[in-house]
Formats: sequence, structure tokens, C-alpha cells
Amino acid sequence: MTTAIVTGFTVNTPLLRASFAPLLSLHRKGLIDRIVYVTWDTPANDAYVAPVQEWPEVELVRVPQPNVTCKSWHPRGFIYQSRNIAAALDRVTDPDELVFKTRPGFLIDETVLANKIASFDKWGVAPDFSHRIPIAMPPSPLKSRIWLPWGDAGSPFCFEDAAFMGRACDLRQLVNPLAEELVLYSGDAISLNIAHIMRYILPFFEEWPIFRRYLRDFSLFRMELQYRRQMAPLSVQDPFYWHLVIAHAWILNSSFHIDCGRAGEMNLVDTSSAQEFIDRPPEEINNHVVYRDVELWRQLEEPGTFLPILTHAGCRLVDDDWQYRLFSGPVEQGFTHENLLTILANLKAFDTGLLHAMEKNYYAALSALYCDFHRNATIESILPGAVAETHSSGQ
Repeated sequence: MTTAIVTGFTVNTPLLRASFAPLLSLHRKGLIDRIVYVTWDTPANDAYVAPVQEWPEVELVRVPQPNVTCKSWHPRGFIYQSRNIAAALDRVTDPDELVFKTRPGFLIDETVLANKIASFDKWGVAPDFSHRIPIAMPPSPLKSRIWLPWGDAGSPFCFEDAAFMGRACDLRQLVNPLAEELVLYSGDAISLNIAHIMRYILPFFEEWPIFRRYLRDFSLFRMELQYRRQMAPLSVQDPFYWHLVIAHAWILNSSFHIDCGRAGEMNLVDTSSAQEFIDRPPEEINNHVVYRDVELWRQLEEPGTFLPILTHAGCRLVDDDWQYRLFSGPVEQGFTHENLLTILANLKAFDTGLLHAMEKNYYAALSALYCDFHRNATIESILPGAVAETHSSGQ
């Protein structure tokens, strides 16, 4: 059995129809058994949901919209989405059922989706590197891998959450009620990706304690482009960051399958764009940069190397090549197999305090960078040009 669950809503009717089109077609062909659409029962949304009622194949479920009080949209949007996903998964009784989660605004080529469903038995199984890595690393908390369109090599657990696919029992781990509490207190107003992080990180906390402080101090990993351009070179020179990234790469390999397809096969129209171009067809609306520039991101991965992708402000992975080559073959540019084994062994011993001093130093350096950047940004907002003038004068 394969079920497609759709959550949320869009005010753009052409976009809604385009999002459902491949699901309806594959249902009629027998490749998707059920389509469950969960959205709010708010009367103001009735007109936006009405087109779905034209399709008897779709099981429409409308649930009360939660009352969430917080200043930032991103935590609130995370909680809204989690409640919708949980309500949809409650309609799936078989824990091993394959579930494709999507939302209005995410567009996927029908053939690509059909192939992903049909090949689950292949991509759902993690590659085995035990012949090259004689260290018993923590097992995955998931029964099978989860497919994601993209992930981030340098920002652990920063993954796409508009669409993903996996067993129902595994997807349930992505709607942990604890995450709804934590997302309100982690990061800061500039940590726009905290919702992406929180969707995926909690199942790995018990076996991977290296990520506990990462979540606690996520505000130090703010996503503003100018900040990331300063943070990337600082991080790649720090040995603790290498441990953080290798731990994440192992989790990517064991628990997730990354595949963004080729340019034009997937797109994501965000909520604000859908509202701005409310009557425009999807092809006339700018799509998300990862999907628009997927071939460029594929080149930037440089599989067979370790550091180059980490030096970019954005470290998007659009396939499995980078992490697969990291564990399966020789890694170039000064990062050896012996380096890899040493880091994996250190990660196994994390709770002994082996990396405590290294971890403390890395977060101290990030904190200093954060404070300096925030101070300069504040001065710049008060006196435009002041920071640039100070730097150019050598003061």
C-alpha cells in the first residue's frame, strides 16, 4: 500500500491543481492507493479547499486550527504543519505502509514520483560500509531510509520538509510532540531554519549526544547569508566542526536518501509567492532556489572531496554522492581514511568527555563571531555605512 498525504492549503488555485495532478493520475493507475488531504476547518479557507471536492479520490479531512502564540512565523508554521501531518498519519493504520507527504505548492513530475515509489525497496536500504569501517556506529532509529529532495551538508538536519517519503512508522518520528515545545525556545528570530532542523533531529538525540548543544545553541548558526559567509571559513578550520559534520554525514547515509532529480522535475512555490501571484499558473512563479539551480548544487558537492562544499555559505546536497563517497572510497584534499576512522571512534566515545574541550572552544568561537556580527549589524542599522567606513579606515 502507498498513501499520499497532503497537508496545509494554498490560496492559488492553479497551484493547488498542479500539486494534486500527479497524485490523482497515479491513483487512477493504481500506484497510489489513497490520497488523504488534511487542512484546517476554518471557514475562511473554504474557497481554497473547494476544488479538492471535485476529486472523489481524495479523502478530505478538516481539523481545528491550533491556537499558537509566538512572535515568529517559523515556529508557528512548524507546529501547524506537525499537527496536519500527525492527523494525516492517524488515518494510516499499517505502520509499514509507504507514505508520500507533500503540500500544495510542492510540484513533482509524475514519472519521477512513480519511480521513487516503485524503487522503495532499493533506496530504502542504507549502503553497508562495514567492510571499510570496522567501528560499530549507532544504528538508525528508522526502519527504512526516508527520501528527501535535499539536505544540507554543513548544517546538520537542515532538510526539505515540504515533501518526503518513507514508512508510516518512520514518518511518525518526525512529528514528536516534544519538538513543538522546543521549537518555541530554540534559536532566535534570525534562525529561520530552526523548523527544518526540529523536524528531523530528535530521533537521533539518544545515540548522538554531539547534537545536544547544537540544538541548544542553534542561534549561533543563524542563516543570514552574510553571517554564513563568515561562519563557513571559521568552521572548516575547527576540528570539532569536522566531528559534527561527519556524525551528520553518517546519519544521512544510514537514515536518509537524498534525491532532487533534475532541473524541472521538482519545484516548490512558497506561501508568500503563491499569495503574491494568486491567479498565476505555477510555471510563471519563481520557484525555490534549490530546485531552480539543482544542477549547480550538484556540481558544488564535489563528491570524492570533503571540505569544498563546506566552505560555501549554502551546502545543499541534492543526491547521495557526497556522503556515499565519503564512506565508500578514498577522500581527497588532505582528509584521509585514517582521519575518518579517528573521528568516528571519537564520536563513539563522546559521552566520556573526550571532545568536551574541543566542543567548548568551537562554540566559544561561534559565540564571539555571533556577538561581533550582531553588534556590527546593529550599528549599521543605526548609522548606515558606519561599519564599512570603520573597516576601510583600518580602525
